[in-house]
Amino acid sequence: YKDVWERAVKDGEFSYRFNNEDLYIYNIIHSAKHFVGGGFGIRTVLDIFLMKEKLNLNSKYIDKELEKLKLDKFEKVIVEIASAWFKGGKVNENLSSVESYILLNTTYGVKENGVVMRNVDKGYSTKKAKRAFWFKSLFPPFRAMKQRYPLVGKIPILLPFAWVLRWIQAVFTDGKNVKILYGDSKKINDGNIKKAAEILEITGLKSD
Repeated sequence: YKDVWERAVKDGEFSYRFNNEDLYIYNIIHSAKHFVGGGFGIRTVLDIFLMKEKLNLNSKYIDKELEKLKLDKFEKVIVEIASAWFKGGKVNENLSSVESYILLNTTYGVKENGVVMRNVDKGYSTKKAKRAFWFKSLFPPFRAMKQRYPLVGKIPILLPFAWVLRWIQAVFTDGKNVKILYGDSKKINDGNIKKAAEILEITGLKSD
């Protein structure tokens, strides 16, 4: 789905759209991104439920594509929770941690969740997670740096110099951001790491 035009369907003289199946899959991808980045609330679960119920989807195609994307487990968990909520039922006890994670979120998630989720993986200790947090903060990936410094996108060899420039700006012009980062690192603790690792395991997702 990096090139959406490969899956675009002409819908009028000047407009294109996804077919229903690709629309659903794209929403699952986007939801998974939010889930790891801070979470999502009840509205996202309702969106997925309504699409699943009302769009007469080709489930074989969807299952095949989600399996390729390694999002099949995540989708099944969210659909099971949605069905329990909106069709009358009870959420499986094994999914209670995921259900609580969603219910305690705002519509677009909570920053604290994202800080923990993006820096934890199965088996991570708090110490490792904090190291991962600081490493990602000091050395953001190329895709993030080229957005902040467009010249890096054109001349990738400049990436190390862009990191140094970013550190200088953080200290001398964006000093408050350093304090924010320090505060965020404090949110990574044994309790939050354990909860995040359990949720990632249940949904089949990985930290960013």
